[in-house]
Amino acid sequence: MTELHSGARLSARTSELGLGGCYVDSLNSLPEGTLVSLRIVRDQGLFETKAKVVYGDPRFGMGLAFTEMAPDQRSRLEEWLAEIVVQLGPVS
Repeated sequence: MTELHSGARLSARTSELGLGGCYVDSLNSLPEGTLVSLRIVRDQGLFETKAKVVYGDPRFGMGLAFTEMAPDQRSRLEEWLAEIVVQLGPVS
């Protein structure tokens, strides 16, 4: 993740990934409203988008809302989410 104004980079783990955003587990949280460029690397490729910090907890991380997503990146994210659903299997 790169903060757009300063260019500061932050490494973190992504969780709670969805079409509208994600949660980033990090010991360093950025202020609410901060604009970032996000790169998520997975075995099957790379997903990149712009996002905005919508909430944060300085001890655990922050919630991001995707703000600008290219159509090819949205398609990649949709594919990843579909793969995850298949891997989880049916709910009993």
